[in-house]
Amino acid sequence: MGKMPGVPASGTPRVPLQIVKVVAVIALFLATTAISSAATVGTPNTPSQVSTEAGEHRKGNYVPPTLHMPSQVSPFLFGTGLELTSTTDPFITNDTVRALMQQAHMTIIRMPTRIGANTSPQIPIETEMEAARKIRDMGAVPLVNLRGPADPNVLQDDLQMVNGLNEIFGHKPVYYELGNESDLGGFDKVAYTDKWNIVIPELKNAALNGKFIGPVNFQYNDDYLRYFLQNANPRPDAVSWHEYSCDTSGIYTTPPDPASTCIAKLDRWNVHFNDARVAMHDVLGGTTEIPIIISEYNYDPHVPAFNNDSQFINEWTSKAIETLAKNNIFAAMQHSVLSLTPLINNNQLTIQGTVLKSEYEKLIKRGGGFSFEDGETDGWQGDKAQVSVQNSTTIARDGIHSLQVDLTNPSAKPSISVSGSAIANLRQFPHLTAQVYGPAGTTAITAQLFVQDSLGLVLYSKSVTLTAQSWNLLSFTVPPTLGQTSKVGIKFSSTDQTASTVYVDAVSWI
Repeated sequence: MGKMPGVPASGTPRVPLQIVKVVAVIALFLATTAISSAATVGTPNTPSQVSTEAGEHRKGNYVPPTLHMPSQVSPFLFGTGLELTSTTDPFITNDTVRALMQQAHMTIIRMPTRIGANTSPQIPIETEMEAARKIRDMGAVPLVNLRGPADPNVLQDDLQMVNGLNEIFGHKPVYYELGNESDLGGFDKVAYTDKWNIVIPELKNAALNGKFIGPVNFQYNDDYLRYFLQNANPRPDAVSWHEYSCDTSGIYTTPPDPASTCIAKLDRWNVHFNDARVAMHDVLGGTTEIPIIISEYNYDPHVPAFNNDSQFINEWTSKAIETLAKNNIFAAMQHSVLSLTPLINNNQLTIQGTVLKSEYEKLIKRGGGFSFEDGETDGWQGDKAQVSVQNSTTIARDGIHSLQVDLTNPSAKPSISVSGSAIANLRQFPHLTAQVYGPAGTTAITAQLFVQDSLGLVLYSKSVTLTAQSWNLLSFTVPPTLGQTSKVGIKFSSTDQTASTVYVDAVSWI
């Protein structure tokens, strides 16, 4: 959300540069007394929101492993953030803004919480709920930036938001971040995690289907993340931080960063993502990972100088999306809809909005698939009484959700399948893959993909014996001789009648 350098708490708006110093000094005196060490805005002691090497585990010239574009890219890479600075915010009042957001394929929308103490401007809870209803009506997923440690009534204010959003979204997933850049506001890893351990258990109990995310740092901070992962209770459903690559107007950098620096520094994102996963392995054990969300990103968080430079915006935005996709990032929110480097200006998609639209259509619409992140089964069903399906958050290959498949008797060779418009283009993108998580225990279960055409002809992939408690890749190239696809599915088999549960995720065709 909008950032004014040096001012803590979620929901802080940007203000004209010439009054930044005066407003920031006043705000710091009015802020919660827990923030005792914030520096005056505009001085060299005030952190810039541009990502640096300071928080990295391995600094300097460290190069992470070579990356490749995955077969399925998360659609939640195409998200954006709202400002919601008034009851007449254009997102609420302007139908064209929302229509353009849909044209740009914004699948996840971050909204601030601007109720409670120590936030300015404040808006009524009714305005928050109206914005949430608009997100719902667009078919997008909400990521709600809740109040954080700077709010002395954080639990009360956040419960008000959660209870209201329960009424709007029901049991559909809602993602919640605790606070916004609390580290920049003076809350260290201990203070933030302590607040998480007090507030999140209550919110988690109240939310119908809430996914809770932290620590929402202003840049990647390995030490902060490791402490949070080690001590947060409950464990976060995902982790988040922000990524900005340069200072193009010289607010913190003399001389200002040129366009080439903005593009080159995108390579540091690879280091941050790799470091985060190493931290997860070290702290959580083995190869355990949880999703990464970059809940704000763009090239300059202050006064962007290159918004009208078509060549630069195309190159920077395309490389940013490629970097996020190759690192299997679960979700990312361009900042923002209407400010800084906006998605929309004068009721038209901006250069960056147009590039994001094009990238979505290149990466997401090149085929199809199922991620189950909507909390639904998406039309999948069992073909026999011996198998049933439901959406699950027990384990996931990509993201947080998967399809849980309960096999009451795998020796009956049950299968699950999906049909209809969701698979209509499979013939044009015949390389079909799926991930299946093998059950615990000694029961040997095999799985194979199958495709059925409109004449009833069924073709099967090679059978794969599932490795227990691991993700197993199934793959199949559908031959061009097959007729129009009417059904896609997975068949299971075993010589053992013991009931077992497997999980399916990341079904895709390219």
